[in-house]
Amino acid sequence: LLNPLRGQLDLNTTEFPVHLFATPKVQEWLQLRLNTQGQLNFTGNSQADIMRSLTGTLQIDSKGGLLKGIDLFNLVNAVTTMATGGRVLESSSQIDMLRASFQIENGVVSNDDLEMLSGKLGLRGNGTIDLGARAVNFALKPVSESRLATLLPLRVQGQFGAVKVVPELATRESLGAAAGALIGGPAGAAAGAIIGCL
Repeated sequence: LLNPLRGQLDLNTTEFPVHLFATPKVQEWLQLRLNTQGQLNFTGNSQADIMRSLTGTLQIDSKGGLLKGIDLFNLVNAVTTMATGGRVLESSSQIDMLRASFQIENGVVSNDDLEMLSGKLGLRGNGTIDLGARAVNFALKPVSESRLATLLPLRVQGQFGAVKVVPELATRESLGAAAGALIGGPAGAAAGAIIGCL
């Protein structure tokens, strides 16, 4: 039997063009340059083994990027209202800021401080990416400058290549918060509290 390959990768990049190393499908909608800093350790004789063995830390940030053909604000609104027949506008969204730090243990990437800003929409998130199982499970909380926008928390989950974004309404508390936001004011706060306690 071959001894497993062992190695350590030190990352320290400035404006690294992530999109140039992505699949052609991803390149169709993403343009992003990242500053990265971190250290990864790995072992294994196959790509799958190496992915499952990854351990280390990683920090990323970006001051600019582009989601091509995606109107992020309208997409979040469409998901929030579950308007399956709604049409996302044929426009793009500028990524004004993106930053996050990750802990990696045995191929599972964990994050609890994701922040992204795109125009009038902000996103905060936390979750995991299981590189071995090729699966994503992230919670996202949209934040808008517009007081007229009611944006529910979202869940990004699924296998690589089949990731879905759905409203997160699994708990009475989140249903209450959604109802309260829709009604607004003291009446909304009361309605949200009542629903959350049912």
